[in-house]
Amino acid sequence: MKTKKIQVRFINNLANWNTTKKYNFLTFLEDLHEGDLVVVETRNGHAIAEFITYVDEMDVKAERIAFSKVDVKSLHDYVDRLAKINLLKNKIKMEVEELTGKIQLEILAEMSPRLKTLIDTLHSLESEFD
Repeated sequence: MKTKKIQVRFINNLANWNTTKKYNFLTFLEDLHEGDLVVVETRNGHAIAEFITYVDEMDVKAERIAFSKVDVKSLHDYVDRLAKINLLKNKIKMEVEELTGKIQLEILAEMSPRLKTLIDTLHSLESEFD
């Protein structure tokens, strides 16, 4: 692994960092692309920064290390999957409630001729709109 220098900017202002200022770090990470998020070592602990570019200049000072790429795609995939699951659960719940209501009406109609007459009248009136 060859050590390289990279330039980053911090993407939040939680630690009062200037988000437009660029910082240089050492890294062994390869295949970084502009906009990738990386975990960097700072004097205040670890932080997340946005990769800008690799730096080739010898006189660029970089002492701390960027050591891990943040896998944001997995997070987005997970959140999307959870949203799809919740949507399906809601659709299933609505379908079950609708079918349960129909089944309950059918059972009750079998028990009550008067209710059956009311339901048949309702269906007849509704079918006139189709």
